[in-house]
Amino acid sequence: RGKRSPSVVWSALRSGLRPSLRSDQTTDPTGHHSRRSTGHRSCRRARICCPHCLEAVNHPKPRFASGKWRCPDFYPHDFDAGLEIECRIQPELVSPLEAFFTAAIDGIIANRSPIWARLAPAGRNHVLQAIGVNGVQCLRSAGLLNTDARATDWWDALASANRSERDARLLAQGREGERLSLEYETDRLRREGISRDPVWVAMDDNTVGYDILSYARHDGNEINRLIEVKTTLSNPPRMFLSRNEWRTASRYGSAFEFHLWNLNAGSLTIFSVSQIEPHIPTDNGLGEWESVEIRFS
Repeated sequence: RGKRSPSVVWSALRSGLRPSLRSDQTTDPTGHHSRRSTGHRSCRRARICCPHCLEAVNHPKPRFASGKWRCPDFYPHDFDAGLEIECRIQPELVSPLEAFFTAAIDGIIANRSPIWARLAPAGRNHVLQAIGVNGVQCLRSAGLLNTDARATDWWDALASANRSERDARLLAQGREGERLSLEYETDRLRREGISRDPVWVAMDDNTVGYDILSYARHDGNEINRLIEVKTTLSNPPRMFLSRNEWRTASRYGSAFEFHLWNLNAGSLTIFSVSQIEPHIPTDNGLGEWESVEIRFS
């Protein structure tokens, strides 16, 4: 796209949206380039140079910066990635320049799924802290640090997309715990001589307040055992409990139990309703609790 889309722009974006530079890289006093001692090979290969690149190629004299002599062609830009991103930009997004930069950032997110994008549901500051000074400058050039409708809509869309991804990861984690409890209950029923199989209730309806219907022996009779499955990757372990789940647990009492799987350790802890009850909050005034986090030491 000639003058409208110099590859150095996308190279800077690609480099700037990294969490940090390597220890052998630095940024020149103008803030235009970070430099690499290997020279402008990538820039020459791309055959598209900005004035700063051309000056460095035509006048490769050392410069004095921060008390050290440094060669001007010392930068970490990834021009190959820049060219790849450039090819993804639609022609109608060339102008205005902010839309151009935004499209490039969108291309990086779509192509690389960077970790920092997953922080968007927590708020813009969390993303800015993760991407560093260069990344912040890229977002500023795209007009995404403003508070106008365009910027806020972009951040809301990014948060929504990554919130959906987070919810999908949590669902997969929960399903893993449910499968583990199914296996555990199947083995337990066989050991206790109960010729029935546990039922994966949550697969068909996850609004009933428990995940698995199993069985147990009580005074020589088979009775139902309702199981709510929780998983954790935290240390110390923790679990989140909704009001509906607790309502169901308190209704069934001793027939209900909680399975907490520590997926890191592969261990299971079983809690009765009476063990969980002391950690349940109460409604006060006009307030009603909806969920509670319980941490186990």
